[in-house]
Amino acid sequence: MRGVNILGYQIIYQMLVQGVNLLLGTKRRTMVKKIILDEDKVINKYLKLKNGVKVAKVFCCSYNVIYKILKKRNIVLCKLGFKKGNISWNKNLKGEEYKKHFKNGMGGQFKKGNIPWTKGKTKENNDSLKKISKRMIKNNPMLSMESRIKVGLSKKGKKFPKISEATMGRISPMKGKKHTEENKRTMNLKKKGVPLSIEHKNKIIAYLNLPETKKKASENFKKTWKNKSFIEIRRKAREKQIFPKKDTKIEVKIQNLLTALHLEYFTHKYISEITHGYQCDIFIPIQKRIPIKTIIECDGDYWHGNLEKFNHRKLSNKIKVQRILDYERNAQLEEQGFRVIRLWEHEINKMELNDFEQKLDKLCRVKKI
Repeated sequence: MRGVNILGYQIIYQMLVQGVNLLLGTKRRTMVKKIILDEDKVINKYLKLKNGVKVAKVFCCSYNVIYKILKKRNIVLCKLGFKKGNISWNKNLKGEEYKKHFKNGMGGQFKKGNIPWTKGKTKENNDSLKKISKRMIKNNPMLSMESRIKVGLSKKGKKFPKISEATMGRISPMKGKKHTEENKRTMNLKKKGVPLSIEHKNKIIAYLNLPETKKKASENFKKTWKNKSFIEIRRKAREKQIFPKKDTKIEVKIQNLLTALHLEYFTHKYISEITHGYQCDIFIPIQKRIPIKTIIECDGDYWHGNLEKFNHRKLSNKIKVQRILDYERNAQLEEQGFRVIRLWEHEINKMELNDFEQKLDKLCRVKKI
């Protein structure tokens, strides 16, 4: 028993007292004697280990007891933390080996789909958040209102570099990456309804009016315009688009004549059976009086180049191209089994119901009721 010190006797005594109370079933609380530690031994052990928690384990006491002893002797506590040059504990640990060091998967890390406990709570609503904020202000005096006012006054009148100037030359963290669709939606929702400032609008206008940006825009437009995939997108868009939005006077007149004759017709129907697909002015399907699919085009004298009214030399290149397109479309439509009727503007203006019916008799072989 010579090897056992005084501290060992005290611990054994406490254990025996607790055991006797359990056997007897007494409800009396045992009075535990205070452990008296040798301060010199504690200090020597601390200087060797340089860790208060380890010293507390050696002497079987709390960390606060050792902290008070060290504070009495004015000994500076060693700062715990990672020092430069030391090897990190988790080096070369991957996958399952890394997970073994945690109890619950990844150490209580927040997982996708879980609701955070602070959601919908504020300092005013929740007492726990109040306590946390007070504790934060005590531990960090820079968070108090007085310190914030002092910092604000110290910075007043000083000029600091802009974020764009400070980050100039740095590689952005999003380089080579793309935002997910969910992130894009959240960003759009945040920006929705927020009006742009006048300065920001002026910057955008100035950037767009630069000659460099105009050149880039024109080059990109030329590339995309000639791209085959973009051509297909334009065709699909034109199928749904109605152009012009309002019908011309000559188109309205022909529509009224068809309704007077009790014929079914469709306006601005897209014809996709030919290479140069377009929206025809009036389409008449097969019915009792019309045995063939017919298309009526109401052509303006100027825009479609009527040679009876205008000289061929005075026509612009755009109108000449339009005339060629009209002839090509006529040929392709007739090959596909359509009957095309082209009526000029000056003809429609003079036309009456009997004249229109006679023309349909000749071209479409309309049978009279």
